[in-house]
Amino acid sequence: MRSLWVLTLLLLAVPSWAGPADEALAAEAKGDLGSATAAWLRAIEAEPSRSEAYEALGRLQLRAGQFDDAVSTFERLVTSAPEYARGSYRLAFALRKAGRYREAAAAYQAYAGAAPDDPDAQFGLAESRKQLGDKTGALAAYRAYLALERRPSESKWVERARQEIAALERTDAVAPGPERPLEAALPSTAAARADGVATATVDPDT
Repeated sequence: MRSLWVLTLLLLAVPSWAGPADEALAAEAKGDLGSATAAWLRAIEAEPSRSEAYEALGRLQLRAGQFDDAVSTFERLVTSAPEYARGSYRLAFALRKAGRYREAAAAYQAYAGAAPDDPDAQFGLAESRKQLGDKTGALAAYRAYLALERRPSESKWVERARQEIAALERTDAVAPGPERPLEAALPSTAAARADGVATATVDPDT
């Protein structure tokens, strides 16, 4: 009986991530991104293994142009949830937005090794290699993306990849093209309820 009482006290003493997560989602819905960011930080402090909180925080930081902060957030995600392969993709995208193309390419390759059928890794890898001036590597990755991409919703990026291939084949010059959003990689402000706990869904980064 005493051990049960002690366990109950310990559980009550540990802050839950659900409260701060709900606060963050409510703040986002009101457009109060500063309060949302602070609440997600509290959610992470309460339960450092919650990948949803890192994803939501990182998305807000990307929206605010805080790319280095987003990199740090997604590095923590990869460290805290190494079994969550998509974390490497989040990190790669943030690194690319921060202009750290060599590190981004390495992160995209790591994710591609864990999820070889996901075309997003190849597109991001191609973009990173293009920024590094690696024409051969960029061409290979764009072609790999086209071989894998089957989603009708991504037709815009299929055409973009074809245009990039044609441009790279015509010239040795490598110039940056329009930025592609983070497809289905980061949570939106909507909340999905599971066992009474709020978790964020995903949508493209803006």
